[in-house]
Amino acid sequence: MRGVLATLLAGFLLASSTGAVAAEEPRIVQLGDSFASGNGAGDYRDDCYRSPHNYAHVAAEELGGSVRDASCSAATLEDLTTVSESSDAGSAEATFWVPELVDGEQFSRWQTWANLAQVCGEVPAGSRMEYTPSGKVSANPWFVSAQVDCTLVTGPQVSAVTPATDLVFTTIGGNDAGFAKIIATCLVLDQSRLCEASIKSANEEFPKIGQRLDGLLADIDGAAAGNADIWLVGYPYLVADVPYHLRRLGDDYDAGSAIRSSVDNGAEVMQTAVERANSKARATGERERFHFFDSRPVFAGHEVDPRNNADQSHAWFHAQVTDLSLLLDTIEVSDLTMENFREIMHPTREGWQKQGEALAQAVTEAG
Repeated sequence: MRGVLATLLAGFLLASSTGAVAAEEPRIVQLGDSFASGNGAGDYRDDCYRSPHNYAHVAAEELGGSVRDASCSAATLEDLTTVSESSDAGSAEATFWVPELVDGEQFSRWQTWANLAQVCGEVPAGSRMEYTPSGKVSANPWFVSAQVDCTLVTGPQVSAVTPATDLVFTTIGGNDAGFAKIIATCLVLDQSRLCEASIKSANEEFPKIGQRLDGLLADIDGAAAGNADIWLVGYPYLVADVPYHLRRLGDDYDAGSAIRSSVDNGAEVMQTAVERANSKARATGERERFHFFDSRPVFAGHEVDPRNNADQSHAWFHAQVTDLSLLLDTIEVSDLTMENFREIMHPTREGWQKQGEALAQAVTEAG
C-alpha cells in the first residue's frame, strides 16, 4: 500500500511548471516498434525496450524539445491505433486536501489529484490509471481519503498524441512485413528457401501496409488536430551491399540483394503514403505537414556484413546472435517474434545517435 498526502497547492505548482516548460519547447511524441523504441541503445526503461538514447530523444536534445515516448518493441500498425491492454498496478491509499468540496464529487476529485501524484506509480505515455475503491471513500469539508485497487490501461500508441503535440516521429510496419522471420531465416538459420519465402511474403504485404499507413497518418493527424508535423522514419538497410548468397541442396539465393531490395520497397511504401497525405492536405487548402525521413543514407557504410566471420567493427548494428536457441534446427520459424532477438540487427547506441542527429537536422531544414 502506498500512502500519499498531497495538497492543492502542490497540484497547482505541478501543473504550472509543466505548462511553462511545454510552451517553450517543441513537444515530441515517439510512436512505433523496436526501430523507434531503442532496441540496441541500452538503458531500457521497461519491457517495451524504450531507451533514452533512441532517435527521438537524441533529436529532442538537438532541437531543445521534450519527448513523450509511447513506442514499444514488437509493435505492429494495429498497436498504434486499436490495441488496448489492462494490467494490475497494485493498490494505494491517499488523502488529498480539496477545499470547497461539492457533494457527489468526492471520488472524482480524488482521482484527479491521484493522477497528478501518481499514487500507483508512473503512467507511461499513451496509458491511463483506473481506480476501483477497495475501502471506504471518506470526505470532510477539506480532505478526501480513499483506498483503491489500481489498473494500468495501456491504450493505442496514438493516444499519446494531443492537439498540443508539435512533432510526431514513428517507425512502423516492419513487424507487419515479417521482419523477424527475414532476420531468422536469412541471417541466423541461413535457409535459402525459407529466406526467399520470408522476403516474398514481406514484398506481398507492402501494398496492404501502405493502405494501413494512410489510416495511421490520418489518425495521428486527427489526434493532433492538424497541428503537428508528422515524420515517418524509414528503416536502414541492415546488411551491407556485398555478395551474400545462401546455397543449399543446389539452391543459390542472392539473399543480400533481396534483403536490401525489400527495404527499398518498404521505403517506397512509406514515402508514397506521405505523398498521398500531403496531396489530401493540399486539396483542402491545408499546409503540408507529413514527411518521410530516409534512414538508409545515415547508416550507409555501417551496415552489417552478413558473410561468415566478417569483421563488424565498422557496423552501427548489433550483429551477434544472443539467443543460442535460435540456432537449433527444431526452432519453429512461425513462432519467432521481435522478442527473440532483443538487440540483434538493431542499431548500436552510436547508430541511434547518428540517426537522431540527422533527423533533427531534417526537421530544422523542413522548418
